[in-house]
Amino acid sequence: MAPILSSKPNSTTPSSKSNNHHQSKTPHSKHRLNFTKEMATTAAMPPIEHPVEVIGRIRNQPDQKNKPIMIPSVIKINTDGKSLRAKTEIGYRDFTFDGVSLSEEDDLDGFYKKFVESRINGVKLGNKCTIMVYGPTGSGKSHTMFGSATQPGIVYRSLRDILGEGDRVDGEKIGGGTFVLVSVLEIYNEEIYDLLSSTDTGGGFGFGWAKGGSAYKVRLEVMGKKAKNATFISGNEAGKILKEIQKVEKRRVVKSTLCNERSSRSHCMIILDVPTVGGRLMLVDMAGSENIEQAGQNGFEVKMQTAKINQGNIALKRVVESIANGDSHVPFRDSKLTMLLQDSFEDDKSKILMILCASPDPKELHKTIATLEYGAKQNA
Repeated sequence: MAPILSSKPNSTTPSSKSNNHHQSKTPHSKHRLNFTKEMATTAAMPPIEHPVEVIGRIRNQPDQKNKPIMIPSVIKINTDGKSLRAKTEIGYRDFTFDGVSLSEEDDLDGFYKKFVESRINGVKLGNKCTIMVYGPTGSGKSHTMFGSATQPGIVYRSLRDILGEGDRVDGEKIGGGTFVLVSVLEIYNEEIYDLLSSTDTGGGFGFGWAKGGSAYKVRLEVMGKKAKNATFISGNEAGKILKEIQKVEKRRVVKSTLCNERSSRSHCMIILDVPTVGGRLMLVDMAGSENIEQAGQNGFEVKMQTAKINQGNIALKRVVESIANGDSHVPFRDSKLTMLLQDSFEDDKSKILMILCASPDPKELHKTIATLEYGAKQNA
C-alpha cells in the first residue's frame, strides 16, 4: 500500500539543505492531484491512505549519437529511490513519489518485476488492480504499456502471468492456463467506443483510422460502473490474446502534433476479468496530456479533443482528492473515465497504480514539470 498522507514538508532530498540554489516558484499545474493536502489526524479520524500509488518512470535521453555536445538531463534521481530533483530555468523543484524508475537502468522487464508483478499476483487471487500510464505524447506511455517485439510491456507480461503456461508433458502443452475475458475500450471526446467490435452498420461512428480497421466503431453507454454490451475476447493463451489487443489498439484516434506524428488523442482501456476467482485487471493507456499550445494544434475539432482529454484528467484528479480527503461525495460521474474506474476506487481489495511517464530532455521541461506535479506526493 502507499504511504500515509502527511502534511510535513519534504525532507528526503539529501542536498536540499546543503546548497544555496534558489527553489523555483514555478506555478503549480491546475491538474495536480494534490496528494499533499492537509488531512484530519484526530483520534476520531485517523489519516487516510493514498488512494493511488504513484511511480515516476523517466525515459532515456534522446539519441545523442553524432552530436558534438551531450544534452544534459534536467532530472536527477535521489538516493532514496523515491524522490527526484528537476532543474528549471529559475531554480530547482523537488518531487516525491512511491518510487522512481529510470528506463536507462530498468528495462521493461526490470520495471515490471519491481513495481507491477506483485499486483498481478493479487489479481490471480481474486483482487482488483488498475494500472494507469499518464504523461505527454512521446514520454514513453505506450511503450511502457505495450512494449515492442523484443521487449514486451505491461500488457503482455501481465497476461502471461495471469494465464500461466498451462500443463506440459515432455515439453508439449496439453492444457491451457487460466481462462480470462478481455474487452478493449476507447474513450474519445467523452464517448466510449468498443475497439473489439467489427460491425460496420448501425451505432457506429466513422473516424477514418488506419487501413485494416473497420470504418466504424460502436459507441457504448455506461450502465452502473461498466460499459453496456461491450464485446470481449476469451481464451487462455497470452500470445493469441495479445495479438488481438495489438490489432485493435491501432484503431485508436491519433493525430499528428508537434509532439509526435501519431499522438493518441483518446484513452485506451483494457479490462481483463478472471471469472474463476473474480479477479479484475484494468490497464489504461491515457491520452497525451500536453496542452493545445504544446501540441501546436489548430481548428475546433482538435482543440475539442484536447479539452475533453483535460476534462478526464481533471475529473480523475478530483476523484483522487475527494477520496484522499474523506469527502462524503466523490464525483465519479464527472467523466466517462472516472465512471469506468469507479470500482477501482470503491473496492477495498483494489490496488491502483499510476505510472507518470516523463522525459529528461531540457526541451520537454515544461511538460515534464506538469507531469510530475500531477501525481507527486510531495513537491517544492
